[in-house]
Amino acid sequence: DPDSWTILDGDLNGDDITRPSADAVTGEVEWIYQSRSDNTYQILYSSGSPTSVIDGLLIRNADAIAMSKPGAGIGLDLTIGDVSIRNCLFIANRTNSHAGAVFANNAPQSRVRIENCAFLGNFANSTGGAVYLVESFIEIEGCVFNGNRSESRGGAVELVNWSGRPPIVNCTFVNNHSGSAL
Repeated sequence: DPDSWTILDGDLNGDDITRPSADAVTGEVEWIYQSRSDNTYQILYSSGSPTSVIDGLLIRNADAIAMSKPGAGIGLDLTIGDVSIRNCLFIANRTNSHAGAVFANNAPQSRVRIENCAFLGNFANSTGGAVYLVESFIEIEGCVFNGNRSESRGGAVELVNWSGRPPIVNCTFVNNHSGSAL
């Protein structure tokens, strides 16, 4: 429910103009980013936390283009434990590294679950335009990925050394670009 979201905005001066621009011929959406030099590099970061729940957040406009920091929206460096990210919206987060929106580098015994989230117009100059997850039990369910982009692999999602059942279930992928959508 958008009315109950907590908004975490990386735009420190409140002067960003982030809007979708649709191509008249193809209908594909390109996100326009302006006035982002004041933006925070990363909105949330957690390291070594045992169990976390991130719920009901709108995370937007984080901009880590100036430094090679993965996970502009959320950066997780879990040594042990589980994290659930649910009912969140990630808009127009950018990084010069991996994962415009959510980056998790985990111990193999960790679990990352992302459910009922939307990822819109996120960008990674490397891999995983919206999400980049490494070495864990991964579940992504009921999410929407629209207009995300990476310069290398995984326009929407890049999964590395994952375990468990097929990790992506009942998700929608639209207009994500790179070498592939996944």
